[in-house]
Amino acid sequence: MKQKIIIANWKMNGNQRFCHDFMKQLCGEWPRAGATYEITICPPFPYLPVVASYVNRSGLSLGAQNCAEQISGAFTGDVSAQMLRDMSCKYVLIGHSERRQHHDELNHVLANKLLIAQQSHLIPVLCVGEGSSERNNGSHLYTVSQQLLACLPQQVDQEKLAIAYEPIWAIGSGRVANLPEIAEMHECINQVLNTRFGSSVRIPILYGGSVNPQNARDIINLKEVGGVLVGGASLKINDFLQIISV
Repeated sequence: MKQKIIIANWKMNGNQRFCHDFMKQLCGEWPRAGATYEITICPPFPYLPVVASYVNRSGLSLGAQNCAEQISGAFTGDVSAQMLRDMSCKYVLIGHSERRQHHDELNHVLANKLLIAQQSHLIPVLCVGEGSSERNNGSHLYTVSQQLLACLPQQVDQEKLAIAYEPIWAIGSGRVANLPEIAEMHECINQVLNTRFGSSVRIPILYGGSVNPQNARDIINLKEVGGVLVGGASLKINDFLQIISV
C-alpha cells in the first residue's frame, strides 16, 4: 500500500509569525529519515510562500485549500492551479464541505476543478461527505457514492488522485464517526472507485472530521483508511506532532 498521508488544513487561520513558529518546530522534530507518513501542510493562500520556504528543504509536502475552475484570465480574487504549482504545491483540496456550503460549489464545478488541478500537475484531494440528515435517515452511503460519481470525470487520472471522506456532522463538532462507521464508508468509497476505474489502482481515501491526538492512531490503523485530513488540531503544534507520531 502507498504511504499514508496526513494533511493539515489550517483553513482561514494564522499569520506570518504563526507560520514561522509552527514550521520551525515541525521541521525540527519531524523525523526526516524513514518517516511513516507523507505530511502535507495546507496554509491560507497568502502564507504559501512562508510555508514553502520550510517545506522545500524538509521532505514535507505543500498543499492548497482550493483552486479556481479556470486556468487564467479576468477572475479577480481567484487563484489558479498553475499558480499553486508554481508555488511548489503538490496537493490541492477540492470540494471541502465548507466550500460547498459557503460558496455553493456544485459537483460539476468540482469536476472541472479536479481536471484543471491534474492538468497543472497537482494531486487533487476530492472531499466528499454527508450531513446529519443523510446519516440519520440511512442514505449516507448513497449520498457519498453519488457525490463521487458526479465529481469524477472519465478523463481523470486515477493514479494522481486522493479522496477525503469528511462527515459534515463531525467537522469541528468534536463528534467523530466511530470506527465501524469510518470503515463502512471507506469500503463503500473504495467499491465505487473500483467500479469506476478497476481495482488495479489503489486510490488513497483519507478520513477528516475532528481528528485529534486521542483518536488518530485508531483511525489511521484502519486498513481501509489511507490517512487523515486534520483541521483544528493541525493549528496546535503539540497536538499535530502527536498525530504524525502515532
